[in-house]
Amino acid sequence: MTDPAVSVIIPVLNMRRFLRDAVESVYAQTVPDWELLLVDDGSDDGSLDLALEYVRRDSPRVRVLAPSPSDIHGASAARNRGLRVARGEYIAFLDADDIWLPDKLEHQKKLLAENPDAAMTFARVHYFFENPAEGAGWDQAFAPLEARIYAPPELTVEFLRNADIYPCPTATLIRRSALVEVGGFEEKFRKVRTDLAVWAKLSLRYPVLADSAFVARYRQHGQSSVARMFNDPEAYYKNEMEFWSWLLDSLEVLPAEIRNRPEELACRKVFRLVLAEVVRGRHRNSLSWRWAVLRRIWLYPAFRRDARAFRMLLPGGKW
Repeated sequence: MTDPAVSVIIPVLNMRRFLRDAVESVYAQTVPDWELLLVDDGSDDGSLDLALEYVRRDSPRVRVLAPSPSDIHGASAARNRGLRVARGEYIAFLDADDIWLPDKLEHQKKLLAENPDAAMTFARVHYFFENPAEGAGWDQAFAPLEARIYAPPELTVEFLRNADIYPCPTATLIRRSALVEVGGFEEKFRKVRTDLAVWAKLSLRYPVLADSAFVARYRQHGQSSVARMFNDPEAYYKNEMEFWSWLLDSLEVLPAEIRNRPEELACRKVFRLVLAEVVRGRHRNSLSWRWAVLRRIWLYPAFRRDARAFRMLLPGGKW
């Protein structure tokens, strides 16, 4: 069997009611040279049974990967399980509750063929509500980006500044070789920041092509990982602190000319997160909370290279 051009990876966790729409949008693509990897993450709502229906209909083009007892769970780990067995030159991700537009793969394959230096291209999604009574939805923002190739670390900086513009996995197409080279997704991030972590790894090392076209519809509903995380402030804070700390550690191995701008943004964010944590600790006086902040940020080499955070701790100090 000839290897497909594109390996489509759909992680699935209790999304039976949406999964058929997602899979049928793959079948509706204007190009046929794809394989579909349905990566179950332990569903108990019949999602796996539905996935196996497609295997019976269209094997070996469609495969199901069920978790073993030793597998790590979460969206990042599920995507990596798909990546390990993928055969395509390109990797395309589709969330089980989202829908591709019919020319998504054709459009993005053409862009990467025309731009061989780009490791990845991403476009935009239209956000829509599961229940139309909740609203008409909205288009993902693109400005201040331009439709062009960005060299490291330009896009990383833009993504860290503005969460509205960084790519939805559903709207990306990535060269498999580049994604493997950076180590795939960070499996410690199971629900949110799963995508931003890998986009940072790619955009810090490779040119990436930004595209203002629309290629998918992104469903809004209360079962999504993002919705559940925002409803749990403690879990949200913990995940944010883990992500930004991971980013500071990851930047350490990069040359200063790539590292400096994203590192400054990461330091600001970590400083604010640490400060918020210390304030919640109800320290009794100004010396106490300043010492608590200092002890935490001193652990990061990035802060020791830049004295601004320490000046901030002085009375009247500003960043």
